[in-house]
Amino acid sequence: MNEQESVALAQFCADQYYVFDARAWHRRSKYDCNASTVAAMYLSMTSWYGHEDELERIAADARALHASGEEFRRAAQTSHFDPGLFSSMVRSEIAARQAGRPLSAKAAHENRPAAP
Repeated sequence: MNEQESVALAQFCADQYYVFDARAWHRRSKYDCNASTVAAMYLSMTSWYGHEDELERIAADARALHASGEEFRRAAQTSHFDPGLFSSMVRSEIAARQAGRPLSAKAAHENRPAAP
């Protein structure tokens, strides 16, 4: 997943945080090579995003993935999914929206601290 795709996915997830629609996740996974399914699986395991049951169903419904940690690891590797970066991007987008500021996930990506 390239940077542009990551930003678009983070923005989609921030949108879904407020107005969740399982059908939108299913539609998106058809054209993003299951990146949104990996995101759904990851977000279902967080304590901060919400919609855990719906996200688990989305991940379980995907033909290419199963709900096991090993399947998540493999899917994340093949899509080059970085959970820490993704979490930061989605959280930043949600926080900006809550504060009424139009911060894009791209800005959160660009402003993250450098790796040690």
